[in-house]
Amino acid sequence: MKNIVIALSLFIGIILMSFFSIKYINKTCGYFLDLNAKIQNSLKSGEYDKATSYLKTFENSWDKKSNTLSVYIHHAETDDISMEIEKLSQSIKYKEKKDAMESTHSLNFLIKHVVNLEKINIQNIF
Repeated sequence: MKNIVIALSLFIGIILMSFFSIKYINKTCGYFLDLNAKIQNSLKSGEYDKATSYLKTFENSWDKKSNTLSVYIHHAETDDISMEIEKLSQSIKYKEKKDAMESTHSLNFLIKHVVNLEKINIQNIF
């Protein structure tokens, strides 16, 4: 009986941690998607100063949260996002709108990919 209680407690703990991690990933990625959309809108309207400001916020937040995210997701995903942020910062710095828009689109894809990888479905279980 004691073994069943311990096993059940561990199982419930794992399930709770899974839901916590999925909620954290969704919240964090949603925040980054919103910032990325603001960067895209600023670039579309040619407001590079605004885009730079949003990018600095994005970078600072990413530096703080990427370590925690890498606990829940594969580090290659966070590395890809970090490299794309660096490309975006240089594109904005030199006011290369085309390259900057490509980078924001790539960031959008990569962040959505992280969210989709963590969804609970049959494809992700097996």
